[in-house]
Amino acid sequence: MNKILRFALALTDAVIKSIRIEDDSIVVGVRPYRLKQRRRPTCGRACEAYDGRGKSRRWRALDLGASKCYLEYAPARVRCPEHGVRVESVP
Repeated sequence: MNKILRFALALTDAVIKSIRIEDDSIVVGVRPYRLKQRRRPTCGRACEAYDGRGKSRRWRALDLGASKCYLEYAPARVRCPEHGVRVESVP
């Protein structure tokens, strides 16, 4: 199932953590590969985490048949010596 969803949603830089059905939609829990996590949104360099994960955010993905599909991830805040505290970049 994971391989099918990765192909259908074109998730090249993410790992599928969970899949669940809510009402008439499919929610896919994802996270970036470890090498892509905690990146600064402005320059893309790796940075240290500032605090724990924030609340989960959802992005609308391509519909799967008649069902709406959402990608869900809780991005962390990172501390950049150059740009300050920002939310990590999401691929």
